[in-house]
Amino acid sequence: AKPNKRITYLVGNHDADLFFQKVRERIIKEWDPEAESGSSGGKVTIIADRDHIRLEGGVDVYHGNQFEAMHILNFSKPLLESGLSKPVLNIPWGSFYILKIVNRMKWERDYLDKVRPLKVLLLVGAISDPWFIIRYVFLSIYYFLKTRFVYSPKRRSSFKVTMDIFKQEVAFFMDLERNARKLLDQDPELKTVIIGHTHKPISKGYPDGKQYINTGTWTKMVHLDLRSIGQQSCPTFALIKIRDGHALCDLRYWVGEHSPHRVFSN
Repeated sequence: AKPNKRITYLVGNHDADLFFQKVRERIIKEWDPEAESGSSGGKVTIIADRDHIRLEGGVDVYHGNQFEAMHILNFSKPLLESGLSKPVLNIPWGSFYILKIVNRMKWERDYLDKVRPLKVLLLVGAISDPWFIIRYVFLSIYYFLKTRFVYSPKRRSSFKVTMDIFKQEVAFFMDLERNARKLLDQDPELKTVIIGHTHKPISKGYPDGKQYINTGTWTKMVHLDLRSIGQQSCPTFALIKIRDGHALCDLRYWVGEHSPHRVFSN
């Protein structure tokens, strides 16, 4: 409601519903009642046709799910219509997995989706909570085979993506910093890559002057990585200041109303 304030919303793997135009219009109208009808209003823009935005000064902002095979959204074909009575969302396998496996088993262990990396949880849980881990692993494997190798008009599962999912899931640690660095190397005009998705706040500068920032999450997480072991609640966000075509970016930590934020250190 304040002057000179805008919202630009990137669609990620948890909000694929925004591919439906009516859903976008409804949310925009709720946030900005004075907005004209459409996918973007005067103060609110929902980006549903690409996975990132480029800001002035060589800054790219991603949600980050497109770097993980199990969470990739198809922005060119977000809806499936062939052979169906009405369009359905072309959501990635990871979304089906969360709906069918993770959300159901969270009733037993509510921390299941808050532990990173999950593979370490499986190793530790095999000793401390073996029956739950055995059921979780069995159901995960069963559902993977069922949904990746059995055809359904309500989902798409190419062999290549299936193999990419398998390769990434057997890797012990998954870090999007490699993906960010690859983007920085490919584009000489790109100075900073900002990503979310992994829920782990990171601010890293490189000798060539380029930068990678992960905005983390405000949700309490349990990190089993030795670099950041323990339960963390880090209300972090990226602050970007653009002056005369140059961008200054850093990761900030929200403190409170009197001292709103300070620089976050890894």
